[in-house]
Amino acid sequence: MRITGGMFRGRRLQSVQAAVLRPTQDRVREALFSALADALPGCSFLDLYAGTGSVGIEAWSRGAARVCWVEGNRRIFSVLERNVRDLADADGGVTLEPRCMNAVAFFRQEQAGQFDIVYADPPYARNRNEAETVLPLLAGSPLLRAGGLMVLEQGADEAAPEHPAWDMLRERRYGSSMLRFFRMKGQK
Repeated sequence: MRITGGMFRGRRLQSVQAAVLRPTQDRVREALFSALADALPGCSFLDLYAGTGSVGIEAWSRGAARVCWVEGNRRIFSVLERNVRDLADADGGVTLEPRCMNAVAFFRQEQAGQFDIVYADPPYARNRNEAETVLPLLAGSPLLRAGGLMVLEQGADEAAPEHPAWDMLRERRYGSSMLRFFRMKGQK
């Protein structure tokens, strides 16, 4: 796995063999960050279900000012921490926050701060309903700044979750993955 753009472009990341891990493909990350290019510089980025951290590291590489990774599997989290630590000497004042906890526990934290972009990539195979819990949890929390974006990666065969607080702005399919972009209703 490698970083596709920004100051870490071409750098390889450590990974781990785990049945629950399904890294976001390079071409999906490239498409994601192409769509987010104008919003990234100086933003605060949350990578939920972070795995080994590639999406958050990509955001950092492309100019995010704050990146928070949330991964609940301790074995996978140790690889994420190592990936962040290996690049941290080039942080340039970026706030880096790897957290070993599950996403639901993270939503309950009062000290998490706010984010401009929330990216969630819940495991496809393990719990197909997990993606459906993210929108209501985020709608009921102060984590997303007004006008912020929520990006959900799901399996291409999964239905888009619906919630009355959210508008889906667009969706794009990349092989077996689907990226869905949401914003809270009434916000621009």
